[in-house]
Amino acid sequence: MSSARESLVFSAKLSQQCGRDEDMLGSMRTLAATCDEELTDEERNLFSVALKNVLQSLRSSIAVAKAMELRERQLANDDGAALAKGYAQKLSAELSRFCSSTIEAIERRLSTPTESSAHARVFYLKLLGDYWRYTCEVDIDADKRDEAIAHCTDAYEVGVELAATSGLTMCDPIRLGLYLNQTVFLYEIVGKHSGAIAISNACICAFESAREAIGVADVAD
Repeated sequence: MSSARESLVFSAKLSQQCGRDEDMLGSMRTLAATCDEELTDEERNLFSVALKNVLQSLRSSIAVAKAMELRERQLANDDGAALAKGYAQKLSAELSRFCSSTIEAIERRLSTPTESSAHARVFYLKLLGDYWRYTCEVDIDADKRDEAIAHCTDAYEVGVELAATSGLTMCDPIRLGLYLNQTVFLYEIVGKHSGAIAISNACICAFESAREAIGVADVAD
């Protein structure tokens, strides 16, 4: 490999192919923490995929532990239910720490001067909103949940504004993903169902208009 950066990217891809999500994430966390240049689309996507894989594994484990707690309670096995509940709490605390460290890593990338392109910044703002949203799903007290909701709201709204003013089209997958995740947050976490639906409908209309405009341009060419 010609550089440490290339070695980390190769290691992440190798770990991914081997099904080693934690190792993949370790390589990408190191790259995100040490690279002073803007990450490429591929590097950002590898970082995002590694984070999501580890996150999903934790969320699935928590769901299983909670299901086992419920089953044991139905079987009148109080000891088993208590053990399952304790394990679910342990995993929830691990998920909370994971989200916190991820948020710190994303904020470091946003504060890196070279991460200046609109595409990169919208990507990180979406990711920042996502991990504040995942924090809201953890069993935390009301004050911490309110704080997480406020941070999540800010990240998504700043990302939406930047995407709209920087020339990203409605067909751009990052912009579409940002809107989609914002609506999930509004619908499932905040309970603003009508607001989420309104944004979804507006996105569909804007996407169709953008796609038609691209089609007209292709015909003109």
